[in-house]
Amino acid sequence: MTQKIADRKTGELTREIGEAIRGIRESCGCSQKRLANRVGTARSSICAFERGLHSPSIDRVEKILKALGYTFQELMRVIEDQRKNRSVA
Repeated sequence: MTQKIADRKTGELTREIGEAIRGIRESCGCSQKRLANRVGTARSSICAFERGLHSPSIDRVEKILKALGYTFQELMRVIEDQRKNRSVA
């Protein structure tokens, strides 16, 4: 039972990170293909991360954020804003 709760929380965080990365990428005017090229991965991987289908490693998140000119702290602020907006809606 505890493992299922942990898996659900991990899935939620993976989805939140993906949504935040998508929002950041779009606000920067960067395509998935351009971001993938900057990070050194396939466009399909970026798409899967943004949709919450795959959980990127910390190193991969760092590379994505660096390519977009963002920090982990800024990512966490974006996620917090998303959570606030979701709770209001």
